[in-house]
Amino acid sequence: MAGDWRPAGGQVARHWRCKPAAMRHSGGRPQVGGPWGETTMQIHADGAQVRRWRDSRGWSQEHLAEVAGIGLRTVQRIENGEKAARESVMALAAAFGVDVAALTVDTEAQAAKAEQTGKAKEIAALRLSVLIHLAGYLFGMLVFAGIGLGMGDASIMKWPTIWWTVGMAGHGLILAVVELVTRQQPRQA
Repeated sequence: MAGDWRPAGGQVARHWRCKPAAMRHSGGRPQVGGPWGETTMQIHADGAQVRRWRDSRGWSQEHLAEVAGIGLRTVQRIENGEKAARESVMALAAAFGVDVAALTVDTEAQAAKAEQTGKAKEIAALRLSVLIHLAGYLFGMLVFAGIGLGMGDASIMKWPTIWWTVGMAGHGLILAVVELVTRQQPRQA
C-alpha cells in the first residue's frame, strides 16, 4: 500500500487526519496542493494569552509542546505572534482545555480598538496643545500689561493683544469642532 502511513505495530491510516501533525504541515507554513492535496489553514493565535496560560501553569515551552503534541518551534512562533496551522492551535486549545476561539485573535476588533485608541490620543494631544497655548497666552497678556504700564501707555500693546487673542480663539474653536465631530461619529455608526 504505497502512500499509506503505518504506525509502529498499528493499523494502516488512510485518512489525512490520521497522520501526525508533522506530516500534515511543514513548520506552520501552508502546504497548498501538498502530498495529500489539502491546504493547511493559518490562524493568528493570541501569543500573549498562550504565554500567560503557560506561565500560570508553570509549564516551559518544551512541556507545552510535548503536551500539545506540536513542535517547540511552533510554540515559540505562536507566542511571538506569528500565524500557525489550524491543527497546531487546536492542539494548544486541547492542551489548555479551552475552546479554540479563546486562543484566536480577532483582527477586526483589534484594528477597531487601535483606531479608537489612536483617535483618543490625537484628541488628547490637541487638548494639551490648547492648554499650553492658553498658558502662554495668559503669561503673554501679563507681559503686555507690564510693558503697557511701564511705558505709561496701556494702549501700546493693543494690536499684539488683539491678534494673539484671535489666534487663541481660533485654536480653541478647532478643539471645539473636533470634540463635536468626535461625539457625533458614534451616533452615526
